Order: sequence, then structure tokens, then C-alpha cells
Amino acid sequence: MKLKNYKNRKIKVLLSNQSGMALLTTLIFTFVIATLAVALLTMTSNDIKLSSLQEDSTKAFYIAESGVQRSIKKLKNDFEWDGIFDDQDEEGFVVLGDGTFTVEIGSLPSDQVQLISTGRVNKAMRKIKVLVESTSSGGDGEISSIFKYAIASKTDLGTGGDIIIEAYSGFDESGNPIIVEGEGNVYAQGAVNVPGSCTIDGDVNTLDEVTITGSGQIKGNVNTDSTVYLSGSSIISGDVDALGTVTVSGGGSKVEGNVYTEGDVVIASSGKVEGDISSGGTVTSNSWSSEVGGNIDAEGDINMTGNIVSGNINSNQDITLNGGMTVNGGINTLGDINLTGWGSTIQEDIKSNGDIVIGNGWVVYGDVYANGTVSGKSNVQGTVYENLAEPLNQGATIAACEGFIPDDFPVIDSESYMTEAQMGESQDNDYTISGSGALTLGPIFIDGDLYVGGDVDITLGGTVYVTGEVVVQGSGDFNGPGTIVADGDISFGGARDINPEAMPVIMSVNGDININSANDIFAIIYAPNGTVSNHGGGNIYGSVIANNYTQNGSTKVYYYTALADSGANLPPEGGGEAGEATISVISWQEVY
Repeated sequence: MKLKNYKNRKIKVLLSNQSGMALLTTLIFTFVIATLAVALLTMTSNDIKLSSLQEDSTKAFYIAESGVQRSIKKLKNDFEWDGIFDDQDEEGFVVLGDGTFTVEIGSLPSDQVQLISTGRVNKAMRKIKVLVESTSSGGDGEISSIFKYAIASKTDLGTGGDIIIEAYSGFDESGNPIIVEGEGNVYAQGAVNVPGSCTIDGDVNTLDEVTITGSGQIKGNVNTDSTVYLSGSSIISGDVDALGTVTVSGGGSKVEGNVYTEGDVVIASSGKVEGDISSGGTVTSNSWSSEVGGNIDAEGDINMTGNIVSGNINSNQDITLNGGMTVNGGINTLGDINLTGWGSTIQEDIKSNGDIVIGNGWVVYGDVYANGTVSGKSNVQGTVYENLAEPLNQGATIAACEGFIPDDFPVIDSESYMTEAQMGESQDNDYTISGSGALTLGPIFIDGDLYVGGDVDITLGGTVYVTGEVVVQGSGDFNGPGTIVADGDISFGGARDINPEAMPVIMSVNGDININSANDIFAIIYAPNGTVSNHGGGNIYGSVIANNYTQNGSTKVYYYTALADSGANLPPEGGGEAGEATISVISWQEVY
């Protein structure tokens, strides 16, 4: 009986002891939680990978589309293009944004080309095949000649402040521009004013007057249908070709080349012309320290005082030389010669179809010939011949001045750029980009305004067409070889960088382009019906072509000498009118 009670009590104790069960329950619960956590982490990781892959795939698609756009730009300029980009690596990859693209090109019958563009971002890859056709009615598809200028304006061009206009071909290892001398050309259909210490390292071509004051300098030639005026210590390093009066006035002002004009030439206040002078009018100089380094030829009268002339003086009218003259050549005229004043010499012969008067203060070291009479023979070191029967001279040789042939500002073919943009995304209203990160923009058509803010790094991957206005603010890069076209105004401000890795095209069809950023801008800027204003203080690398251009401060404009070969998506010669070579997209499909 006692044994039975003992066994019962032992069983009850065992059944009432719960400490082991609690531990077992805890272990089971922990295992379940851990399993769920691992599953959740796995699912989250897969979702992240899937989302990242989807994002990379989308980027790869638009990068592939950008490859198509850049290829079409190349084919517009040269339909025989071999498919090689200037910025591709040895394996044919072109870096764009977060990825790369490659393009395969193959010719087909009937002026058709097949493009296969492959975009890659990390492990994602998208491929687009496009068939294009060249349609031409006689044009060559070249970009307009207006884009050979650093600055071109339909109206007056006033280069205020301390602007310097130069040209560059690229950058050295230190990031400094490689300057190309003499290629920073300027064009205006209005007047050109070069004040202060402004420097133009190139030619100036204009239909109106050119005025250079202070210590302004034009290092190339000046071609104008109007007048040229130099004062102060201003300099023209090249030739002057003008249809109006050329005035060189000032203690240090000079033309280092030749002066050709259908008008008059006036040299005053110690001005200098180091080359020849050819004038369809008169030549006048009233300064005792002015100089002419070559010959003087004039259709009209020549009247000079106190000058040094290194060459000959020739006129089809009368010549009057006053005291203080040194003529290292001779004198030839169809009219009379009158030499007055003191302290003057002529090194070579004098010939006149009229009369010659030689004052007592003159010494002529050569011979003297006249169809008329000669007075002051005692001042001649050579032989005097007068009352000759045969005419002595054929007159002065006047260089022809044809004036400047104006360049056209091509029309922006909106329909063509819209078609390019609509090959990508479409936005039916205003489009805002903000926040941070990176974004490939384009091709995209925006039926509204475009606003870019925050510090998003933008890569232009194709044509961006905006029917409204474009406002770019904030910070971050703005890069890529794409094109922005807006019907309205375009404004760049903030601290945004437009980088030199590619040369984007920024165009406004009917509006203005305002640059209010202190950072440098690398772009081709075109506003044929508006004003381009650069008041932020940053330099412009590329080209600025507009109805009007204004700037202040010490801004520099560097023309990109390789622009014509850059494949930039610019309006061709003729602006889309008859005769222009165009590219039509026949088919487009994504290849899987």
C-alpha cells in the first residue's frame, strides 16, 4: 500500500513540474519568429532587387533611346556616317548617365539605314531597332553658317564690361581651355560697340557701324557695310574693310593691318595705320605724330599734316601735305600737289598730271615730274621735269570693297524637334523635377512648363520639347548631349553646372534665354526671336546666337571650334525650308 502511494505521489510531482515546458515553448516561439524574419528579409531583399532592376531597366531603355537620337543627329549631318562616336571607348561604349550605350549601323537599299541601339545599366539591358530614311530635295543638311560665331545678333551688339571673346578646342589635363587664336568671331546685323578693356580674339562682321573705345581690342579683321571708329588706345589687329568712313583717333589707337573703304579715312590725335590705306573718298590727317606704315591710295583729295608715311601717296585728285611730314616713298596724283610748312622730306619721285608747289621747308630727294608747272625747284635734290605733254599717271589703285554678306538665322523646325521628343515620354501638363539623386531626361515631350529644382543631377538623353517655359534652378549637374527646345522663355539660375562632358543645345523658338548663374555654362544657345542675357557672371563655352545679346561684368565667351563636327542637334542651313536634307523614321521597335 505504501509503495503504491509513493508511485502515485511521484507521478503527480512529475506532472506538476512545468519548467521544461516553458523552455521548450520559448525555443519553438523563437524559431518561428526567426523563420518569419528571414522570410520577410528575403522578400524585402527580393523586392529591392526587383525594384532596382526595374529602375535600371527603365534607365537602360532611355539610354538606348538616347543612342538612337544621337545617331539620327549624326546622320542629319552626314548620311554616310560610319556609326563611330567621338566619345566612345575602344569597345564602342559611350558613357551616358549611370550606364552606357552602343550602336550598330547597317545600310540598306533606297537611302535607308538600320540602327540598333543597346543601353546598359548594371545588369539591365534594353535594345531598340530603328529604320530611318534620308529624304532630300537638294540640300546637304549642314548646320547653318551662323553657328561659326561665338556671338551673333540680329540687332546692336554692345560688349559691355570687360568681356573677352575667344575660342577653344577642348581642355588640357588641368581642366583649362585650350585656346585657338583668331576664332572668336562676332557677327551683328546692327552696330558693334567694343568699350573699355573688351577683347574680341577674332573677326567682327556687321552691317552697321563698329566703335572701339578705351583699350578695347579686336584681334581679327573688321568687315562692315558702315563706318569704323577707333579712339583712346583701342586696336584692330587685322584689316578693316568698310563701306563708310574709317576714323583712327587717339594717342594709342591703331589699325595694325590695312584699311580698305569706299568712304573717307580720318587719322587724328596720333592715330596709326600700320598697313596700306585704300580709300574711295578722301584721306585726312591733322596730327603731328600719326603714322601710316604702307601706301596711301585715294579716289579723292589727300590732306595730311605732321605724319610719317612709309610708302607711296597716290590720289586721283589733289594732294596737300603740310609741315612735319616724312614720306619714305614717292607721290603720284592726277591732280595738283601742294607741299607747305617746314621740316618735311620726300625720299622718292614726285609725279603730277597738274601743277606742283614745293615750299621752302621741304626737301625732295628724288626727281619731280609735272604736266603743269613746278614751283620751288631749289628744294629738289633730283631733276625737275615740267610742262610734259604725256600724262604721267594712271591714277590711284583703289581696292574693291564689296561689303559684308549677311548670314541667315535659320528657323527652328518645331515639328521636327517635337517628333524627336515624342519618340520617348509624353507629359500632358507641367513637369517638375526636384529632390536629389540622378535622372536621365529625354527624349520627352512636355505640353506645359518644365521646372528643375533641388540638387538632382540631370543627364540629357535626347530631345526635350516644352510648349511652355523652362526654369532650371537649384544645384547639381546638367549634362549630356541632348537638346532642349521651348516655345517660351528659358531661365538658368542657382548653382547648377552645365558640364563640358557633352555640348547640349538650348533653344527658344519665340522667347528669351536668361542666364543668371555664376557657374560656367557649356552649351550652344539659340534664341532667333528673343534676347539672350548673361548677367550671372559665369562664362559661356559654346556659342550664343540670338536676336539680341546682353551681358555685364567680366564675362568670357569661348567659341567651341569643333562645333560643326560635334553632331549637335542644330537647325541646318536654310532652317528646314526646301532643299534641306532630313531624316525620317520609318519604323521603331524594341528588340527582346
